[in-house]
Amino acid sequence: AQGYTVNICGIYAEPKEILQRGMARELHEGKRYNRDIRKLRVTFDAFAPAVRACNGVWCLVKNSQGAAPEVYESGQGEQPIYFNLEAALAWEPSNSSSRPSPSVVDLRVQDLTYIMEGNLNIVCAYNSSSEGADDWRGYALRCRKGDNSTYRVDCAFAKQVAVNILGCEYVDAGELIGLSPENVKAIDEAIFDSRGKSRQSKRLDCTVRDSSGTVLAVKVANLMAAPVPGFQVLTVELKPKCGLVEKQGLPSRYRLFQSEKMASGKIHRISSYDPVKVLSKQPKMVLESLKAAMEEPQNNIRMFLDGKMLFSEDVLAPVEDDCAAKQAIHDSIDQALLEAGLPGTDTVMTMLAGALSSPSMAMPERLKRIQCWAAGETAPLAEQLYKELQDHCGEAATHDLLTCVASFERSVVGIADCFSDEAGIAVATRALDDLLTRVHQGPWDVSVEQEVVRLLCRFLLGRTTHDVSVLLNLVYVDPKDLTPMLEQKLQKMRFKPIELFGIGNQFRCNGIWFRTTVVDLDAKPHSKIPEYARQLEHYATAYYNRGNSTKKEKSKDKSEGEPKEEAIGGHDDSIRFEGEVVWKKDQGGQRGEAELDFLRASLEEPDLQGLVPALAGYRVSDDGSKWLGMSNALYGLADPAILDIKMGTQTWTPNASAEKAKSQSVKAAACTTGSLGVRVVGGKMKDADGKFCKVGYKFEKDVTSAVELEELLSSFLHSDGLRSGSTLVAYCVDYTRTYRMCYASYFQEGNNCLQ
Repeated sequence: AQGYTVNICGIYAEPKEILQRGMARELHEGKRYNRDIRKLRVTFDAFAPAVRACNGVWCLVKNSQGAAPEVYESGQGEQPIYFNLEAALAWEPSNSSSRPSPSVVDLRVQDLTYIMEGNLNIVCAYNSSSEGADDWRGYALRCRKGDNSTYRVDCAFAKQVAVNILGCEYVDAGELIGLSPENVKAIDEAIFDSRGKSRQSKRLDCTVRDSSGTVLAVKVANLMAAPVPGFQVLTVELKPKCGLVEKQGLPSRYRLFQSEKMASGKIHRISSYDPVKVLSKQPKMVLESLKAAMEEPQNNIRMFLDGKMLFSEDVLAPVEDDCAAKQAIHDSIDQALLEAGLPGTDTVMTMLAGALSSPSMAMPERLKRIQCWAAGETAPLAEQLYKELQDHCGEAATHDLLTCVASFERSVVGIADCFSDEAGIAVATRALDDLLTRVHQGPWDVSVEQEVVRLLCRFLLGRTTHDVSVLLNLVYVDPKDLTPMLEQKLQKMRFKPIELFGIGNQFRCNGIWFRTTVVDLDAKPHSKIPEYARQLEHYATAYYNRGNSTKKEKSKDKSEGEPKEEAIGGHDDSIRFEGEVVWKKDQGGQRGEAELDFLRASLEEPDLQGLVPALAGYRVSDDGSKWLGMSNALYGLADPAILDIKMGTQTWTPNASAEKAKSQSVKAAACTTGSLGVRVVGGKMKDADGKFCKVGYKFEKDVTSAVELEELLSSFLHSDGLRSGSTLVAYCVDYTRTYRMCYASYFQEGNNCLQ
């Protein structure tokens, strides 16, 4: 109007900051704020025409979170002016701390050594001893194979979310840095030959995608380097996967996935590694799974000494069928560990089992607590909620909501009160299902949208924890050398004296310091939710059809002569092998009832987990015969060697009749049962020529003296690993007070060429 001066002030901010502020205000005010970034862009583009219409002055101000507003541009009205949103967003106010610039560095490729990689990241150790390298000494470089710009969010995610759910004692958040594209290309070329062949198809992302004009990377503590000079560190990298039983009565997701990989030809041998056991905090079960990983590592376990590879799938691959070469590899590993002041591989695995089962070890429960929200039937429900969010908010706003760190921060509020076992899956499934019902019944309002975002973020966090890696570090420090300053340095780097639980007192652990770190904690992209929705069912279908893909292989095995699985200890017609289950004919009467009752009860006894075959079912055949189903200890072994030994001098049950006890006593006195308390029923293993031989009275090769028994056991238990396992079993049996073993069979089994 005439006589008035019109001045204009425009205020803009980062889209994600606008969303965060809007969400925060909605929580307090209950009002709905604009979430559509496309509309915000239209508003920004309309500012230039408004400037031309005003007759006063104008200014455009950037309002950054955590900093005072600062003028981006200003001038006189009634003049043509043009703005570029991308340039305005990239501009950094001098006093802004909301979008910290990465520390720009230039690294020499000769100072970097490839350590490891996951699906998204590659980690290289920094090894320079030159002047000016102090800032990087003891650190490593983490580079992205995919879009490197996501590191900005990932760093914030690690500090504000991952540390919150797992604890600062298990997470290293890292520092954001920037590299030139040329520097990243040079690093990519330099480390290419050091990477596993199966990983080389994905190269480092060398494209500038961040407003800083650099390729983003992360500086992290080198978790494979010794915490102080002069000491050696052993690192065991473990892929725990999902440690929950997601389909009642079926194996873990990982074991189901093995069937899919087998059917598609990605692997040619099933691994007995079991995430449920690894995260069980039951030492015997943890140890059993760690040993299975060492036998068939795939990508589940690797060992490093001072960052140098000691053991992995790639180390074993060239000598896969050469038993002597495999043993030589294990011997060389044990020698390297001995020189570092650490025990051999088998003892290390036992110690790790004890450490992962310690009452002070909170990592397994914290992982599983989050995993529950992406387990079982949660994924199909999450997919439906994801579609509803897209329909109501649009794809752009959905993307911003599900990549906003504030959304994930809200999602973990109260997570510590959730269950960390299969009960947590039921709670998560019910919460998602109830919310979907609420969405369908309407109306869609701010509170509904917030809850959808919260649970979808929990689901994505659950998927993240399905795919993390865990680095377990062991360092030996002679107690005589442990000064207060050295102890302080170790504690500063999160090391603490190792705590063992449930493995007996036969292992020396004085002077061994231990650290646990969870890595690969990047947020999963929401675009993969539809894929996740079908994944578990796809794996389960492959598992159901596993017999179809193995019939040909089984036929081939049998045509070559020696069957892979056979009844060594019992009668041939009373044992049937079916994949992971072995069916034993019900003996009937009191003996049959006692055996079934015992197998049922053992499922609830932690001390018997991994020692007694797990009850898998009970069925009646067409001919009326009844069968007990138990876990097949031979499943997945390439060349199983097995020994069935009857233990104990009393071969009758406490409630047996006097006549029965007398007749059994006479039989026992006539063989080694009476004289030694042991009798070899049957067994098979490879001889010095690599051919299978059978022993035991079942095959008319009875062991009749203590000397013959000692020779047989020395031949069968021919490695430290087997002897260690037998010692652990003996320890468990000795301390089992709940049950009385009357003339029980002890089966020792394993891959004949890899003990």
